[in-house]
Amino acid sequence: MGGLSAAHGLSIKIVSISYSNGSLTRISETSVISAFGTLVDVATLIRQIGLKIGMRFRPADAAQASIAFTAGQVGTVPPSFTPVTEDGSITTKLQNVFGTADGKWIGFKIPAAQIPNVVGYPTADDRLFFRVTLPKFQLAHARGLTVQPVVAVTDNFSDFTGHYALGLSVFTLGTANGALEFDTQVLGGV
Repeated sequence: MGGLSAAHGLSIKIVSISYSNGSLTRISETSVISAFGTLVDVATLIRQIGLKIGMRFRPADAAQASIAFTAGQVGTVPPSFTPVTEDGSITTKLQNVFGTADGKWIGFKIPAAQIPNVVGYPTADDRLFFRVTLPKFQLAHARGLTVQPVVAVTDNFSDFTGHYALGLSVFTLGTANGALEFDTQVLGGV
């Protein structure tokens, strides 16, 4: 993320998974970490600069993927989400750095003005929440999974060649369907 020079990455915590008739909806809570279990307060920074984000999906999932976001307090999912639309220039920048062999990147921008302000709680408790819906999600086995990278950079970086925070998003059918659920933390630095 912009302004961070030490090791850092993304923490992605599953809040809920619903799966019915082949449609999967997952809500996750995301934050930046500087060490495993140590969160970085970047709420003010992202509200000033905005974010570029990329999520890589399996080709079958990417065609129908729906992504929305909101901001709120840790552990409390806000009631409304703002849909994002793919930004072709960001998707191209993702493909130029990470390739296309392992799936389809979807790049999008969250402008600073679209990130709801912190109200009534410390900025250290601030999180971004993402709702991802995959209407034709299928796995080879009910306990299977698919691992999909997520990269983020503040909007003051032109692309992903010099800097980004990485997270791993693990999609399963959820515990209600007999599958496991995975929270992840990825830490990296140069």
